[in-house]
Amino acid sequence: MDSGASNTDLSSTGNKSETSFKISLRIPGYTAYLDDGSTNNLEASNHVLEVTIGGYSMCKLLTDVASKTKWGTCQEPTFWYWDIEKRGLQCVITDDDLNSVFQKFGRMKLVTFVVEFPIKPTYKSSMTMEQKMEKLPVRRNPNVAPKPINSEDNESEEDEENVDPAWMDDEDIFMDDHEVFVSLGLRAEDEAARINLEKDGAGLIDDNAQIPVDDYAENEPLFAIDKENPKIKKGETFPTMEDFRMALRQYAILNEFEVHKVKTDIKRYRAECKANGCPWRIVANRLVGQPTIEITMIPNEHECMGSGKLESKMASQKWVAERVLAWLKKKSALGVADLQDKLLEKYGVEVGYGTVWAGRQRAMDIIYGAWEDSFATLFNFRAELLQRSPGTIFEIATKKNEDDVIFDKLFVAMKPCIDGFQQGCRPYLGIDSTALNGKYKGHLASATALDGNNWMYHVAWAIFESESTENWTWFMRQLEKAIGHPPSLVISTDACKGLDAAVKEVFPGIEHRECMRYLWANFKKKYRGEVYDKNMWPAARAYKSDKFNFHFNQVVAASPDIIDYMNAHHNHLWSRSMFSNDIKCDYLNNNLAESFNNWIKKIKDLPLVKLIDRLRQMTMDLWDKRRRIGSKLSGVILPTIIKQLKAKTRGLRQMKVSKGVHTTEVFGFHYDMTPWRHVVELSSHTCSCGEWQMTGKPCPHALAFIQMLTWLLMSINTTPWRGSRLPTVAPFHP
Repeated sequence: MDSGASNTDLSSTGNKSETSFKISLRIPGYTAYLDDGSTNNLEASNHVLEVTIGGYSMCKLLTDVASKTKWGTCQEPTFWYWDIEKRGLQCVITDDDLNSVFQKFGRMKLVTFVVEFPIKPTYKSSMTMEQKMEKLPVRRNPNVAPKPINSEDNESEEDEENVDPAWMDDEDIFMDDHEVFVSLGLRAEDEAARINLEKDGAGLIDDNAQIPVDDYAENEPLFAIDKENPKIKKGETFPTMEDFRMALRQYAILNEFEVHKVKTDIKRYRAECKANGCPWRIVANRLVGQPTIEITMIPNEHECMGSGKLESKMASQKWVAERVLAWLKKKSALGVADLQDKLLEKYGVEVGYGTVWAGRQRAMDIIYGAWEDSFATLFNFRAELLQRSPGTIFEIATKKNEDDVIFDKLFVAMKPCIDGFQQGCRPYLGIDSTALNGKYKGHLASATALDGNNWMYHVAWAIFESESTENWTWFMRQLEKAIGHPPSLVISTDACKGLDAAVKEVFPGIEHRECMRYLWANFKKKYRGEVYDKNMWPAARAYKSDKFNFHFNQVVAASPDIIDYMNAHHNHLWSRSMFSNDIKCDYLNNNLAESFNNWIKKIKDLPLVKLIDRLRQMTMDLWDKRRRIGSKLSGVILPTIIKQLKAKTRGLRQMKVSKGVHTTEVFGFHYDMTPWRHVVELSSHTCSCGEWQMTGKPCPHALAFIQMLTWLLMSINTTPWRGSRLPTVAPFHP
């Protein structure tokens, strides 16, 4: 939208009209829910509008704001200001409210509005919960390793980019918890509740009980500096000399010039344009008895040409820190090269690597504090967390470095995470670590479980220097304190010798699975060829030992030494035919740990205490979100599981089902037209393919049978044949 009709550029007139007014807009970071269904996370921003009071309305204000940012029709821009008389935030809704603001602040000719964009309280979705869940996408899990294209697992062979849902594994079928949260309307409820609470809070105090006393002083200077687009002209004032210098730097960078012959102290500033022959110069002085700086002289305009893209000396470390601060608050993982690109894109200035690096460090210290302070406050943070969450395990290990005692490693398992794992998760843990990329070049280790929706459920994490056997054993000992020895515990790891030894020492005799993706990556370094590509993954995905033996024997026939290689380097369980049916989880890949690493990748460069605290906050928010999702659900089977099963029922038409009541045969043909057949028993929840027993969810063969029975129940009425049914012929699996 064009805001030119309502704004007045007072700088062009040379004087200040009695009806001119400055509106300072402070827009906190927010999410725009656009009408096309997309969302846009916008950074915090500040703007200054110079308007003419006469005829200025809420409609024009909205037009001006729309020229600065964007929002969807489901959102309602809300303007708040601090009312000095009422000592509280007031909302501007109507033109009368706006005119009242102009009157209240007429003497100062300046008001600050905080602009928010909540979901409209009246915005309601007409869809039922089931319809909302139907809208959710079922897609391939982005953390799942792809299957080889030549795989002949089960009765299908699909291109990876066009996988039939009927043949996707549980770890392939993916539904995001955030999408479920939004689809159920919980995010909209949050926004509406927040804005209603703020509105209701304004009326909690009886007007008759108020005797307001403000802290206003008539001679106090008021400032509204737009740091992104500062005004540099005669008569403009700034709170301090440092504020003025930073404003001048920003102004020079935006207008593509540099200053030189700078003479400055705490009271005066004088500089000239560096371009040859340009008469532009500036003088600023401190007001008597105040820290305020006023521009007292700009006698000439610029007569030089802008230099376009330039490596400007005006871009100092502090200038960089101010510019990148909001970007790093949103995404702390941005590196120096990323910030250089963003500065060039937004401000057209090339800043040297060293300057950006130092500016980034300044900004990170502002956001998170210094690294050295983080280690010093670690024990205080531990004491506070243990007080707030009794039963939490928070262990810190130290070591001697000459005469000093320094940090070595730590372990955290919060009590709610421990209880949730023991009470509501399968006894399956994916364990892995990821390298930190801040000043502390250590590793963040994690133990992560699965909840009923197959969503990541993290149990514990640790920070240590390296993936040594000693550190992994210490981690596993602390994990043992937290969870004990659950029956049928399964631990999935990658090929890490230190971790393998630690698992064997602390949890002897458990089912130790090895990530097939990592096994395959190592295997391919030694063995290459079509026979391995065609048989290793089908052997891993086989639920029955006879099918595993069929594929693995072909691999061994090609290279007999593979048995010795696997026993020496990959001696843990890596095929479903080796897994127990007890825990109802058939995952081959340690994607659970990869999901955790992906979840925390944006915070891996934080100082130690800030990293732990951010993990705690993220966990608290995630648990609250899932708790509220659970409060919306009803029935026996989780909607996400129903969605997955429905996805698997597509593409089952090639299967033939023999007529039966509780037991039947399901048969069909492979792609090479060789026949296959499986026996499904509904009463025992089993199929001769083995998948139903291991996952706890019907396999495609069982779904084909269930689908047929459902159609019969819906289509056939009671007939005279009910009393004359023949005895059931027992099916079998050859």
